[in-house]
Amino acid sequence: MAQHIGSNHHEVIISQKEFVHFIDDFVWHADEPLADLASIPLYFVSKLASEYVKVVLSGEGADETLAGYNLNALAKKLTSLKFFNFLPSSLLKHFPFSSLKNLAKVGYTNFLKENPIHITNVFSEDEKKKLSLFSAQKSSLKYIQELYEKNISLEPIDQLQEVYCKSWLVEDLLMKADKMSMATSLELRVPFLDHKLVEWCATLPLEWKVGSLSKGFTTKHILRSFAEKRIPREIITRPKQGFPVPAYHWIQSDLFDFAKENLASKHLTNFFHKNILDTLLEKLKNGDQHTAHQVWSLIILNRWMRRWNV
Repeated sequence: MAQHIGSNHHEVIISQKEFVHFIDDFVWHADEPLADLASIPLYFVSKLASEYVKVVLSGEGADETLAGYNLNALAKKLTSLKFFNFLPSSLLKHFPFSSLKNLAKVGYTNFLKENPIHITNVFSEDEKKKLSLFSAQKSSLKYIQELYEKNISLEPIDQLQEVYCKSWLVEDLLMKADKMSMATSLELRVPFLDHKLVEWCATLPLEWKVGSLSKGFTTKHILRSFAEKRIPREIITRPKQGFPVPAYHWIQSDLFDFAKENLASKHLTNFFHKNILDTLLEKLKNGDQHTAHQVWSLIILNRWMRRWNV
């Protein structure tokens, strides 16, 4: 892409040692326990950019407003369900497919509301209850369900997009983007979230965002169409890639002792059952990827509590 537009391409490489060393400064800059792995490389990229410019543009919001991520696959599934939705529920419930049984139970419009999809589900409600020493806690799932209930669209994907906008986008993506860029005195702007563009995107037919059965399903369909005459095809069609960091692998191997030390901290054992923390470490050692995500969140929580004397 840099070659296409004739810009100077820069890279910054972060070592494992630099990554770990920066964690305490990271939780200071973040102000709150933000466990998104991409936050730390975002800081280093912002630091690099700040050596040359004072303002940068970022793509936050395009996935949420124009149906990115893997919503093309969900659209394909929902299109099939919409066809079956015309059948009586008394017939649907006899099909040997769980999705059709759910459709018979709740209907097409409520399909995601009843089984709410969201990104911020590192720990299930049951796992949080087992982990915590205290019974009183606000349900994250209930909060997500309330967001679905407030949505007036009859289309499940529209509902999901709004939930993403009101949870993942504002509480993670924009939070880390603002905190990490400002920590390096860099101003980051998000043109995809211009209010006029967001309002317009909210009115788009589903086909313009995720494609259709006749034309094929794709994410951000209208954006890709707009880009066809402006950007090389290999950029438009390449698989989506976030800001990958091998930290989950590190805490399962080289940094396992670092993970163990953090989960044994009094900052965590004062709030969580030690035997559950030990179980998580055992699962981590055995290579469970989801557990690595959970342990990373607890590491950040511990470092945040320690840094802020909680």
